[in-house]
Amino acid sequence: MTQRTFLRIFVCSVVITGILSMGVLYHSAIATQSVDQLKESIDRIQKILQNESLAQEDIKAQVSEQIERLFDFHEMAKLTLGKYWDLNASKRDEFVLAFSGFIKRLSFRHLDKLKSAQVHVLSESWGINRSQIEIELQGSETYRLDIKMHQAGGRWMIYDVNVGGISIAQNFRAQFARKLKQKSMDDLIQEIHEKNK
Repeated sequence: MTQRTFLRIFVCSVVITGILSMGVLYHSAIATQSVDQLKESIDRIQKILQNESLAQEDIKAQVSEQIERLFDFHEMAKLTLGKYWDLNASKRDEFVLAFSGFIKRLSFRHLDKLKSAQVHVLSESWGINRSQIEIELQGSETYRLDIKMHQAGGRWMIYDVNVGGISIAQNFRAQFARKLKQKSMDDLIQEIHEKNK
């Protein structure tokens, strides 16, 4: 091997190593951002719940605002409708509005479990603009949540949550698919609105 050939191989190796290292650092930064934003959001919600000076309606309003910032309801609604998302383009906004209210209502049922729980990040993985974070909530009971996030609107937002091995998006997708085989999208939206009352 000539000296020139050796130098070429050496330079290529350095460049490749540098590129790979930059990729690892980039993905590590992505994972850190998503985890930090998730923990900050949970912390804000817990502080609202623990604020004894707030009336119940004020707590509900402030938590609702945090949930809207944390969840990408448009993406969640798209996932839950599956093929019916494309088949009902004119009804998307109505469905997203109804579905977001539905998710908020489900969230409000479990706020007491979150109020004083300790939050522990168990694992994290990532892809291009995607992050999957497994957390454990330790309180009177212990819960594990597998949270899927993506970048939307300049911040990290949740688009699916896996609870006890069950994906919220997939669960509702199966339910809504069964209903839409027998009912119209208008009927489904009205049914969700009724449940939100």
